[in-house]
Amino acid sequence: MTNECNGQTTCKVENIILTILSIFALLVTVFGNIFNLISFYICRNQSLKSNTTFIILSIIFLFEALTLNTWNLDIFLQIFPRKNDRKYNIDNHNIIESSSVFTCKIFTFTQYFSLHSISWLMSLMTVDQVVKIYFPKNSFQKPKLIKKIIFCILLILFLANSHILLFAGVVNNFKFSKKINVNGTWLNETVVVKQIDCYSSSLYQFYPIWDRIHLFLYCFIPFSLMMACNLFMVRKILFYPSTLNHRRSVIVKRRTISFFIIAHSLMFMACSLPSIVSYGFYFYRLKMTRFGEIVLVILDEIIFSFFAFNFLAHLVMNKIYRKEFKRTMSYWYSYLVLK
Repeated sequence: MTNECNGQTTCKVENIILTILSIFALLVTVFGNIFNLISFYICRNQSLKSNTTFIILSIIFLFEALTLNTWNLDIFLQIFPRKNDRKYNIDNHNIIESSSVFTCKIFTFTQYFSLHSISWLMSLMTVDQVVKIYFPKNSFQKPKLIKKIIFCILLILFLANSHILLFAGVVNNFKFSKKINVNGTWLNETVVVKQIDCYSSSLYQFYPIWDRIHLFLYCFIPFSLMMACNLFMVRKILFYPSTLNHRRSVIVKRRTISFFIIAHSLMFMACSLPSIVSYGFYFYRLKMTRFGEIVLVILDEIIFSFFAFNFLAHLVMNKIYRKEFKRTMSYWYSYLVLK
């Protein structure tokens, strides 16, 4: 399929859609970083820093901010300055990564590592809540232990993704000839253009091998764990509430935070799965259609929007977070404005 637009109405519509998506991607990056850093600060407040749920959430907010700065920002950088006579090509996305072999390794690693960390830490948050409900008196609730577990999870994910730092990034040399005029004589000159492919390796086949591993690390295993924990929580809270071995006030608190964790994990899965399935199983089909690549970009923006704006879900459904958010905003307002 040609990449030329030649002023077609279809291409004009495509340009409008892509321009809107590119600006939206930039807004998601800017505001997502701000909101996630504010949320991290709130979770680290004195009243929450010993709560294991908010210890895990604080690290999730950091990784959600981190994950917005590569693939999502690539969408803006590749689309916005694009010439209108050219069709958008999703293969040219990797602008930030492809600046050099070093940036290729660092940014590609950071993107995968942050996505995997978010997914597994959300799984840990659901496991943590199940343990609190079923075993109220246990050492798992101690902040020091949960921090050690977080460290171990991140270390394993770091090692699982470390091959990107070591082997990812291939420099391809493309040669082509062009004619130059030297003192009235036309001569053929060979020009070599270097292009960095961040998602290739000289030692192994990056795709589809790593793509399939990524599906299991980011999706299948943690999502299965989250669904199982959600079912355990629903079973205990809705069907056997009388078996909860807690005081009345603690039961209400546990129920509130459990419902939020269930809703939060379900929203995460709902936003992630369309993009994961599309890239994993329908990427080349969509890529060959005029608006298929736009669909892929929209699905990307759905999950990145969740990472950027899920603090709104916390404000609506998480009573503890909402209370601390209001207290923090009141403090900073009085400090910065009324002082």
